[in-house]
Amino acid sequence: MKESRLQALRAVLAEKGLDAVIITKYVNLHYFSGFRGDDTTLVIGMNDAMLITDSRYTEQAGQQAPYGAGWSAGAAF
Repeated sequence: MKESRLQALRAVLAEKGLDAVIITKYVNLHYFSGFRGDDTTLVIGMNDAMLITDSRYTEQAGQQAPYGAGWSAGAAF
């Protein structure tokens, strides 16, 4: 995960008066999180982010998109 990319995105959110963005396109998911799995949604807010993926990818997500402060992961069923 590139913290500078998140900071830049959050600056755009603030500029546009938005609370969060939902990212589903594969290339953008990888760009912001580092994760390369399928069936994934990334929600980025001003203070936190959540990577939501199929339960088959939970371990992979932990390896490719290590969570720092403000990050969490969830598995979809």
